[in-house]
Amino acid sequence: MIAREDPQSSVTDYFQKDAAFWEKLYDQDDVFSVIHRERAARAMEEVGRLPLLLGSRVLEVGCGAGHVAVRLAERGFVVDATDSTPAMLDTAAQNAHRAGVTARLNTAIADVHSLSYPDATYDLVIALGVLPWLHDPRLALQEMSRVLRPGGFFIANTDNRARLTHLVDPLLNPMLQPLRRGLGRGRTNGPSTTTTWRHEFDRQLGAAGLHRRRGFTFGFGPFTFFGRPTLKGKAAVMLHARLQGLADERLPLLRSTGSQYMVVAQKGR
Repeated sequence: MIAREDPQSSVTDYFQKDAAFWEKLYDQDDVFSVIHRERAARAMEEVGRLPLLLGSRVLEVGCGAGHVAVRLAERGFVVDATDSTPAMLDTAAQNAHRAGVTARLNTAIADVHSLSYPDATYDLVIALGVLPWLHDPRLALQEMSRVLRPGGFFIANTDNRARLTHLVDPLLNPMLQPLRRGLGRGRTNGPSTTTTWRHEFDRQLGAAGLHRRRGFTFGFGPFTFFGRPTLKGKAAVMLHARLQGLADERLPLLRSTGSQYMVVAQKGR
């Protein structure tokens, strides 16, 4: 019998090889790194708004280097930090040890498409930077909802298809995708992420029994034109900060065109 190829193997291999890059990402000053740090910070702000008790059980899917998982454990939650990549989990375990939270943080290999945990196990499930890399995000949402207790909370993000950084670049604008396909453009080597319209993601959540409580976009950079960077360094970070401030003030257009769409949802009782 011929073994079936794992559809996620290319993604796992990618993160396995580049684990050191994703660990250092949180220490860099470029706009890409700044936005990723902001994603973690915003997720933790949303956790702080939820009515969760000390000792609540939390599942983080795609924990990476464990930065968010460690913060959750430091707040007194019991955390299962999972990832598909052994190198990432090794780093997460090391970070947990340094933070002194190993008693409340467990790491484990997991495939979000088929979680081994029982139904209704967790009070909170978090998946940051995960769904865009999956071959079947709808199945993953169903699985994460399954292990969430009724009334439990879900925090996740997806890559926003209507992101401003793509709208201003003809090589990335989603409206021009048919033309690029006809010209044979847009092919990439290795794994690529999938962007999603915000309303489409909201429907996927609803289909998994998760009801959105709050949603917002964030992240304005790096900007390119015909694939070439238009701003770098501090200038790119300053532009992101200015646009993000306006987006947070609910300015039309900007409030919906951040590169990432983060949602706080709750499972029906």
